[in-house]
Amino acid sequence: RADAESLDGLPAGSFDVATARWGLGYMGSPVRALAASRRVLRAGGALVAAFWAEPSRVPWAELSRSVLGRFRDSAPIVLDGPGPFRYADPAWIARDFGAAGFSIEHVEEIDVAVIEARVGSELVAWMRDLGLVKGAGELPPDRRAAFEAELAGEIEQSRDGEFVRLGGVTRLVVGRSMRPGA
Repeated sequence: RADAESLDGLPAGSFDVATARWGLGYMGSPVRALAASRRVLRAGGALVAAFWAEPSRVPWAELSRSVLGRFRDSAPIVLDGPGPFRYADPAWIARDFGAAGFSIEHVEEIDVAVIEARVGSELVAWMRDLGLVKGAGELPPDRRAAFEAELAGEIEQSRDGEFVRLGGVTRLVVGRSMRPGA
């Protein structure tokens, strides 16, 4: 275990590959975390990172906001600060990878399922319990129940056989450390 923004205690140049799955966007200083990863990678080592695409292509995050908008105003999604969409713009990935000493070798997008359940109401409960439906708790109980029923109905449209699944488009980015670890 180590602080991702420093990786103290890990020797420079000691790894061939590092991974970061959807976590860099939440960090206080993702460039520091990228630079720390570059430091512990050998020259030419790879960092493989996953980032969410634009919110409109990530239903697990956008669907609840969209439905909630029918019941109340909702805060805009933060794109330029800590959160799942900090790197929704590929230019921001390139900027921060470059600042940390990585060149981007490969980018691809894939649609991934993140959560699944047998019925939409199970996903609504999961989203509620994890606090992914910000602002719904401020609705009066009858409006909240109506919101959750409508959201469950929308989720049901993603049914695939016996399951409903929500996910979204994620970008997989391979960065190459072009400088020796420092």
